[in-house]
Amino acid sequence: MKIALAAQPFQNGDMGYNAGVILETLRAVPPGTALVIFGEAVLQGFDGLTWNWERDRHIAVPRDAAVIREIQEAARQCRRAVSFGYYETDGEAIWSSQLFIGADGEAVDNYRRVSTGWKVPEVHGNPHYREGESFQAFSYGGRRFVTVLCGDLWEEENPAKVGELCPDIVLWPVFCNYPAGEWNTTVKLDYARQAALAGDTVLLVDPPERPDMAAGGCAAWFSGGTIVSETPAGRPGVLTVDI
Repeated sequence: MKIALAAQPFQNGDMGYNAGVILETLRAVPPGTALVIFGEAVLQGFDGLTWNWERDRHIAVPRDAAVIREIQEAARQCRRAVSFGYYETDGEAIWSSQLFIGADGEAVDNYRRVSTGWKVPEVHGNPHYREGESFQAFSYGGRRFVTVLCGDLWEEENPAKVGELCPDIVLWPVFCNYPAGEWNTTVKLDYARQAALAGDTVLLVDPPERPDMAAGGCAAWFSGGTIVSETPAGRPGVLTVDI
């Protein structure tokens, strides 16, 4: 399966721009690409929330929002799957979620981050800002996938929980924003070792935030605690792997 890890720039609070990046990249990846993966909360931007519920309820979007339907239609037209992060609203709550859409344009999986690190401390305990309850496996293209988001794999018990689901591929969208030099020399090795606790094949995508592209903007294929393939931080782009 040819998979594109899209570490593409986003803008906080500019859903139109960010959706445009998703659509453009989905259409531009090389022929034969089966899946394009984007980072955590790229639709609104990781820092796209205000932490004021009355404002944020209009920033987060439901799964049937027009912008998501547009991405579904693009996936159908391109005949390739896409996974992207977004702030999801349902009723009176918001989650940091990752939606996986198949090549037929239909939603396959919607994962809600289980760790709390996406939130500012001031809203911890606020019932409007929630976490998911568990990890979940799903099948696509003959492979068994599990999605995790950013800090999920750094909570002590979580890598084992993911491993128990026996994934063929773990998708690990993040927003880390480490300075490029720090990621490229040391931090990526820590992430490779941590990934090995969850599965044999782990795909990480970390998008850069505009206007500072000196941090983030990396992607990696981890296996057995090592880096099989990567794009270094500070160079936003798309890493294509064949698994």
